Amino acid sequence: MRADELLQLANKYAQLAEADSPGMKLSDLSHDLNIKLRTILDEIRNDIGTLRAKKFNASLLREMFNVKQHLEQISKNFDPARPYPTAQQIVAYTHDRNTRFILENLDFFSEHQMDKNREPLPENFPQEYALQHPQIRCFKLLLSFGDYLQQYMAQNPEIFGLKGLKSEPPENLAETNPGAPQAMKQLA
Repeated sequence: MRADELLQLANKYAQLAEADSPGMKLSDLSHDLNIKLRTILDEIRNDIGTLRAKKFNASLLREMFNVKQHLEQISKNFDPARPYPTAQQIVAYTHDRNTRFILENLDFFSEHQMDKNREPLPENFPQEYALQHPQIRCFKLLLSFGDYLQQYMAQNPEIFGLKGLKSEPPENLAETNPGAPQAMKQLA
């Protein structure tokens, strides 16, 4: 083996070892948590506007607003160098028996409202536009994100209590936002 091949192989193993380090896992968690929490908050804001326009029950809208305010408070307390406490707050919030019950009921009633008010598309509407009826996804996203964080923290207990030096986005952007268009992944 030549010296340059040996050097390349050593660099490759050093990068692989660094990618699995607790510091990198902490940085990945911080970046992932920040992006997904902001996405869920934006989704809740949009869904509240959609349901308000569809004349959703005022008390249920108030409950949605309370969920949004609670998540905004969690988001305000987010420290990129220490993402673990924020992740614990989200897991505790989504796995609390009463909160989970409220989120599942809000999801059911909002989808029922959307189905009840669905208007048929015109018969002469061109199919190539792929127009879809609005959907309420914020509650499913929040519950699945809480489950994901709980699994991540159980699989990576070594990052608890660590303080990251810096929070950088992970190298593989396709993993952090799988639903994003390819052009957005390249820009980020």
